[in-house]
Amino acid sequence: MAQTWPYTRVRYPQYVAVVLIMFGFLLQWPALILFPILVTVYTKLAKHEEQEVLEEFGLAYRDYQAHTPAFVPRITQASNTGSVS
Repeated sequence: MAQTWPYTRVRYPQYVAVVLIMFGFLLQWPALILFPILVTVYTKLAKHEEQEVLEEFGLAYRDYQAHTPAFVPRITQASNTGSVS
């Protein structure tokens, strides 16, 4: 009969570990379900906001769009050909 740690705390430590791991996976499922929904919502929101900004700033914002990525940043620094204030 095992009577050393972890068996001094619980009789089935391996089962407790498996249940804790399954609980961890359970916590991740809502994030997996929400992620594509949130990406879709924020993408649509960004497109709507861009239309409003284009109406207000016109060509200056169009130039900014041409030189600045919307979501994924550039790894290398791009040359600054236009200035938007």
